[in-house]
This record gives sequence, C-alpha cells and structure tokens, in this order.
Amino acid sequence: MGLGRLVLRRSRRSVVRMFAKVQPLILWFIKHRCCLLLLYLSAAFIVLIILLQEPLYHGANQYHRILNSSDYILLPRKNCKDIDPFVIILVSSSPGQRRARSVIRSTWASVTHASGKPIRTVFLLGTRYSQKMQDSLASEHAVFDDLVQKDFFDSYSNLILKTLMGFQWVSEYCPRAEYIMKVDSDVFVNVWRLVQLLMAAIDLPFPLYTGSIHLSVEPIRNPLSKFYVSWAEYPDDVFPPYCPSWSYIVSGELAPALLAIAPFMPPLKLEDVFVGLCLEQLDVEPTTLGYRGYFLENVGHDVCLYRSLVSSHGVQPRLMQAVWTAFLKPGRHRCLEKEVKRQS
Repeated sequence: MGLGRLVLRRSRRSVVRMFAKVQPLILWFIKHRCCLLLLYLSAAFIVLIILLQEPLYHGANQYHRILNSSDYILLPRKNCKDIDPFVIILVSSSPGQRRARSVIRSTWASVTHASGKPIRTVFLLGTRYSQKMQDSLASEHAVFDDLVQKDFFDSYSNLILKTLMGFQWVSEYCPRAEYIMKVDSDVFVNVWRLVQLLMAAIDLPFPLYTGSIHLSVEPIRNPLSKFYVSWAEYPDDVFPPYCPSWSYIVSGELAPALLAIAPFMPPLKLEDVFVGLCLEQLDVEPTTLGYRGYFLENVGHDVCLYRSLVSSHGVQPRLMQAVWTAFLKPGRHRCLEKEVKRQS
C-alpha cells in the first residue's frame, strides 16, 4: 500500500508538471481561437449588413419591370378628371404607418385649396409579407381613397421605386399638374406658404427643381452605415447638387422625363441622389425658392417658424397635431412682431 501511494503521488506530480508546461500553449490556443471566432463573426456580420442594404431589385431592367406594369394594387378612384391640381403632394409612407397617415390627413393634408389653387395629397406604398397588413390597407383605402401601391417590397433600399411609382401615377392620372412635391411621412407642410411661393416663382428657372439644396456631398463608404454607397454603385468622389428626399418640388412636366431616363441610370438606393443624377442628365439644376430657410429640419414647437417655412422634417404625429392646433389659432401679428424684433 505504501509503494502504491508513492507511485500515485509521483504520477500526480508528473501530470501537474506536464500541465504546467503545456498550460501557456493551451491558453494561447483558447485566446487566439476566441479572437479568430470573433473575427469570423464580425466579418459575417459586415457581409450580412451589406447584403441587407442591397436593393431587392437590381439593375435597370427592374425599373422597367415596375414602371412598365400598369397593375396597381391600390389606386385612387378619384384622380384628376374633374380638376387639375396646382400641386400634387406625394407622401412616401410605409404599410405600418397608419397613425402618421391619419394625422397628416387631419392636419395639413386636409387643406385642398390655397389661394384658390387646388391641392391633392396621396400616400405612396410598397408591400409587406402580411396579408393582414394588406387587408388593413385595403380597408383604409376604401375610406380615404388616397393610397397608391404597387407590388415591390417596402424597404429603404427600394425608396426610389416608390418615388418613381409616384411620378408614374402623376403622369398617367394627373398629367396637367403644375408642380409635384415629394415629402416623407414625418414632414409638416405649410400648404399656404407653398402655394404662395410657387405662384410667385415666375422668375425662377423652368422647369423647377427646388428644396434644401445639398452641395458637394461625399458618398459614405462605411459598409456599416445606412447610407453606404459602394464604389461600384457610384465611382465619383462627390454627388451632384440635389435636394434631400424628405422634401423637394419639381415641375409637373419633369415626371415623364424622369420616368424615361431612370431605367438607363445605374441603380442607386439613395433616392434623393438618384433623382438629382437623373435631373443632371436632363440639364435641370436645383434652385432655391427665394430663401434657403423655407425647408428646415427639427423645428420643434416654434409655431411662428412653421408659419414662415414651406416644410419641416422630423415632425412626429403627436407634435404635428399640436403644431397644427396652434398653427390655426390667430396670432400671425405676434409672429410678425417677433420677426421685426429679430431683424432689428
């Protein structure tokens, strides 16, 4: 028994010594294996982000597929047969934004005439993989008759398809509209100021392309960014001048011209840049609508500022309802006094 215990004790010591010798190697392997695993996971994540950001419809033939199709899923019954709108406002929406559409209808889109000029507002939609959602949209459209929808997946990468669908609807059903305004669903529009400025736009270049003009903007090359643009998509260092997608205005006659040239342009998921590129090919440059501050972002609760501008971006439904309520209250003279003090 004594000899057996001695042998066992020595065996344990040998194992301990051996483990002490190989321990650094084991730890190194574990450490670097974890690093390699993290590296592989990071690479896979980046590839996934890039793939998810790629448009679901690639190439000019897909623009043809959408634009050559006259099959609308939802189409307003009342178009422009009885009256030619002075301005058609195309609101880029998504199927799940029902509350935003409801608030817009009850606020600035409830104004159908300004300074005697007719205004028409419609919402542009793609599709989602949900029959329940589609049934809800059909019920909404049956009540309000203001949804325009075609069969393409509603996503950020397909915003250009949504905008081109809007221009196509105008060209087919409201071809005599003088102006088209495209806005996002979180934009407040001062329709009275909009019409006022467009009626006074006789000295501006024609056809008109206006908004908050972005100059010398460089593409974002970071694959993790929502606004990532690869060198293959756009090989130049700077974008041409363009108006951001949340709010811009074009002359009505530009709609068919944009539709004609779009299928021959390289596909680009940045809708506002794509429109700017198309208009550059048509020799149409963006111009200011008298004052750059007519298109602002994140105005907050400053009602006097809302009274002076054309549109404001970043206005969520609750704020939009509150601003509209205050907007309709008498008090324009106080805003004028405030402006005089600001300038003095």
